[in-house]
Amino acid sequence: MRSGSDPAGAASRGVRGTELDPAAPAGHRDGSLRVPWAQLFDKGVRVGFGRTHDRRYTRLLRDLILDGRAHPERVVTHHGTLDDAPDFYATFDRREDGMVKAVLRP
Repeated sequence: MRSGSDPAGAASRGVRGTELDPAAPAGHRDGSLRVPWAQLFDKGVRVGFGRTHDRRYTRLLRDLILDGRAHPERVVTHHGTLDDAPDFYATFDRREDGMVKAVLRP
């Protein structure tokens, strides 16, 4: 692949670039997100938006858990406080310590 023709790299640079704050929920501390649309278009990157169907399943999952038929503790591998969040994120990002999902308590 020739230099400059990496769609994933273009998207990554746009999302992980120096203008973004990865610790902020939407990129910047003020909540804005700058995306290099022209560069992504030139590289053939497809961007999609949509909602998840989580609301459709929330009550069903709750009832399965309350009835003892679903066991979320098998997915939750770590517990901690909000102060642990940065370390937990780094551990999860590096795929270390078997971290799948963490529950953070205030």
